[in-house]
Amino acid sequence: MSTEKKSKQWLPLEANPEVMAAYVEKLGGPSGAYFVDVMSTEDWALEMIPRPVHAVLLLYPIKEASEAYSKEEADRITKAGQTVSPNVWFTKQTIGNACGTVGILHTVLNLRGTLPPARDGFFERFYEKTRGMTPAERADALEENDEVETAHSAA
Repeated sequence: MSTEKKSKQWLPLEANPEVMAAYVEKLGGPSGAYFVDVMSTEDWALEMIPRPVHAVLLLYPIKEASEAYSKEEADRITKAGQTVSPNVWFTKQTIGNACGTVGILHTVLNLRGTLPPARDGFFERFYEKTRGMTPAERADALEENDEVETAHSAA
């Protein structure tokens, strides 16, 4: 969550379909993966999106209301608990401006069964390294990973 102290800052990843596709390919993403801009959530615009759609990355500015909701949700989970499927790969975002990379990680690693990443690419290696970790430990592993930081900066 964005309320956590971010010890590391990256430049924002450009929200451009071609840039994101090249970035994912460089890191060993699924063969043929591509991104498209969604111009609107109205029917006419959604009809223009190629099918099948495997994921939607929603990047938005953080506001006071979203921060308040995140805190309320975290408090509720702390009190009531939460059951998460062991099949879901999730990491916390502790690196400033890494939201695009974190969203891409969530997408690629949760679609491994449908769209497998390249063998021995970053995504596959990072998954193998982090699959038994907690979301906080995965965030630490991401912060320590020079390969993804270099690729992010180059994108």
